[in-house]
Amino acid sequence: MALLYFKEQKVDVAFLEVASNNVCDPVNICAPKVLAITRITDDQTELEDFNVNTLIDQLTEMVQPGTWVASADQSKLNLQVVLKKVSERGGQWGMPIRKLA
Repeated sequence: MALLYFKEQKVDVAFLEVASNNVCDPVNICAPKVLAITRITDDQTELEDFNVNTLIDQLTEMVQPGTWVASADQSKLNLQVVLKKVSERGGQWGMPIRKLA
């Protein structure tokens, strides 16, 4: 309903948060100008099918040509994988945020 409201009100900017990597999340229909990935965690490591590369694929699915992406993940390896996915999708990589506030 929020997306419909934003469209009807012709908003210029909307901040939307995705709490999970569920591909059915309505936010996935958006075309973001900026995508911020706070952290890529291994909270799900006990799950048999957990794979950090799959998670990064899902997190970066909304990246389109020209989308700016920044991440605050603390793993240099994860950041390298995100950078690769962003580049493959035509997105722009911003400096990663590696210091915790």
